Order: sequence, then structure tokens, then C-alpha cells
Amino acid sequence: MRGPRLLKFLDEYTPLDADDKRVIAAKGLAITRATLKSILIIGALQGTLGGLAFAAAGIDGPVFWGIVMAVASTLPAVGPRSCGCRPRSCCTCRVNPPSLSGSPRGARSS
Repeated sequence: MRGPRLLKFLDEYTPLDADDKRVIAAKGLAITRATLKSILIIGALQGTLGGLAFAAAGIDGPVFWGIVMAVASTLPAVGPRSCGCRPRSCCTCRVNPPSLSGSPRGARSS
């Protein structure tokens, strides 16, 4: 099911008034537009700052690498990792997880 057919299906099985459905659809569309705009703005800012940093560091082709950084930062799965934002799991300082046995660490079991 795609497009108009999916909308018709959801319209028939949603127990809301037509006015409520229109309000929900309008808010969903506004949120989607705002999200997409913010992704593009953040990508442009990251690319610009990255390009400036590359130029300051003396790296060849800072404009090219700034554009690559801007495009990469808009890709949800790849972008933040490629632009220097590492997830917490990649951190070098790791804390040992708590014991699942229920006894405090260092306590001897009998």
C-alpha cells in the first residue's frame, strides 16, 4: 500500500472526526518540514565549520572536504560518526557493568 491508497485505508479505520484528522495531518507535515530543514541547516553549518578548520589546518582542498562533510552529516547512519561525533560505546574509558549476581563487587560468595 502506497500513497493515496494508504491514506484512504488509514482514514477509514481511524476513529476521529475529519477536523481532528486534518489537524493531526497538518501538525505532522509541519514537524516533518521543520526536521528536514534543521537537518539541512546543521549539515551546512558542520560543512562550513569543517571547511574552515581544514583551511586553518592547511589541508588541501578545504572547500571539497567541507562539502563532503556537509553531505555526510545529513546522512543519519553515517554522518555524525564521520564528522567526529563518536557514540558513547566507542569511548576508550569504559566502566565495568554491575554484577548480575546481586552481591556487591569485591564481596566473596560463600
